[in-house]
Amino acid sequence: MSEPGRRVVASWLWYVVNPQIEHCAYEDELLSRTLTFRQHDGKFERLKPLRQALSPDGRQIFDDICEDLPDYKAIVKDHDDGLAALQQRAVELFNFCLANDTFQAAFNASATAIGEADRRILKQRIAEHVVNGIHELGSEYDTADLWNHNRDRFIAAVEPQWRVFRYDVVEPFKHAVRATIGRLRSQRKEWSRKFDIPVAPTPGLTLEALAD
Repeated sequence: MSEPGRRVVASWLWYVVNPQIEHCAYEDELLSRTLTFRQHDGKFERLKPLRQALSPDGRQIFDDICEDLPDYKAIVKDHDDGLAALQQRAVELFNFCLANDTFQAAFNASATAIGEADRRILKQRIAEHVVNGIHELGSEYDTADLWNHNRDRFIAAVEPQWRVFRYDVVEPFKHAVRATIGRLRSQRKEWSRKFDIPVAPTPGLTLEALAD
């Protein structure tokens, strides 16, 4: 690869690395509170592969970087592999809840007033709440009463697997996210210093204003 121009490197910093650092910081905040697993597609609503954290223009630039810079690509891969592992284990815990006799009994005992037609869907949503580690739901959620009054009971039904998931799976990904932030910041600093580019655009400074 030939030496990139300052405009190219600035696009890396401003349209790719900075948004990815912001996204990882957001992920770290979410992981400290709750997850955003959605059982209908087995994915997370707000935890995303780093390419998906970018705007359409940023994704095009991202693809170019990954083709040419293996060190940067490795940073992204470590994050995304960790997310994929977390996603797989979330699906496993969700399926375990639905197949578990103790969880089934806890749900049946807590949902006696719910009609049979709604029970399957509600059970899936309660299992989703277990995966996400929800603490308390607001009254705007139709599962609020059922979950808020029986949360400990539902979690206790699958407690060993839930605890393993929360502490042996979620916590390592949290550390991976923080490591990704550090590595991206280090990469940003290296490029910024080498090419004499501010880490973020200043007032009046655009890509077009940068001389190569």
